Amino acid sequence: MAKKALKKAATDEKSSNHVLHPTMVEKRSKRAATEQLSNTLGRTMVRKTKGAAENEQSNGRTCGKEPERKVKNEKKPSNGFAKSVNSSSANVAGGDIRGVHIPQHVHDFFAHAKRLSGDNPLCAFEKLVAARLVGLFELLGNGLTALDDNQLRLHYRYATDLPEMQTVIVTDAGRYCLWRDVPNSEDSWIIYVSDDDRFPKIELVGNRMEHALVHLGDKVKTDVKEFLPKSMNATKLREDMKSVCALRHKKKLGKAPNAVGLWVEVTNDVGYRPLPDTPEKLRETLDLICETDNASLRQRRMQRVMEIVTFVQLGNDECDFGMGLELGYWLFLANHETLDKLTHRILSTAYTLLKRDEYKTILDAQMAPGMRRRSDVDMRRANQ
Repeated sequence: MAKKALKKAATDEKSSNHVLHPTMVEKRSKRAATEQLSNTLGRTMVRKTKGAAENEQSNGRTCGKEPERKVKNEKKPSNGFAKSVNSSSANVAGGDIRGVHIPQHVHDFFAHAKRLSGDNPLCAFEKLVAARLVGLFELLGNGLTALDDNQLRLHYRYATDLPEMQTVIVTDAGRYCLWRDVPNSEDSWIIYVSDDDRFPKIELVGNRMEHALVHLGDKVKTDVKEFLPKSMNATKLREDMKSVCALRHKKKLGKAPNAVGLWVEVTNDVGYRPLPDTPEKLRETLDLICETDNASLRQRRMQRVMEIVTFVQLGNDECDFGMGLELGYWLFLANHETLDKLTHRILSTAYTLLKRDEYKTILDAQMAPGMRRRSDVDMRRANQ
């Protein structure tokens, strides 16, 4: 795709002409009468947030294949991980450990894993393409006590794991993550993530851990009956998965490069506006930036990205903070060093304006020098 786009770009780059998305034109027209008031409000909000926006292995055992690679990490003092930062995250049906809210369905699944393999619950599903429970499950098993707060944030956090994502199962066929729109929320989704370095396939699976097992079994054509609680069956779980995924598709906004999309609160048509470029055009632009060896072409395509950033700044002025979040997702999942600084700035601003401060803290830790693309995601080895 990128080679074809490179050839096309060589012939029409100078003649390309971008126009505003029709929805943006309509929204700007509707707001013309109050533009001065909106811009004043937006500038005030941005000034207030600008400074903030830019400035043991569990049970003593491991399973499966683990690379023996070292990682350098600088410890930094910080606040507790995933503290409550939003009133919408007050649902506490699960429980907290070290300030991390763990949804009830994760607690229940870990209890099931302990019934299957009391000696080593993290490996209870190892027969299923070497599936291993990590992250929150290791926290439940008291296996991460030696990690400081930033190491805890980065433990099993891959280069393409957005702050909304927490890896909970790793396998030989990809990984499964918990997705939460709001930090510390009880509401969560299960997503499958491929091992691709750029724009990995991110597939919405369901909203409970058993859905991940069914999805994995279907993916590798394996019966998962022996791995499920006796009260559940795969057929019924598949029906549930379709229902909950349909609900998410109704709730999500925009066309982010992931099946789970994005969500922000929209009130009186304020909170989100679409990006000016189509997903196809934006993907083409970012692919060229990441893959071309032509410095001049990369610079011209970066100019287009900066034009979109200008639209995002206008959206921020008018309280459409979801626009910056969507662009940030695109830049982050492109996963290229050329885009890192811009990615950090755009997402950091979005999280601050949306009051999702813990996600900004995770992002800051992840984008620290040498951390995002480190070879070993197991932060316990950083202390060895």
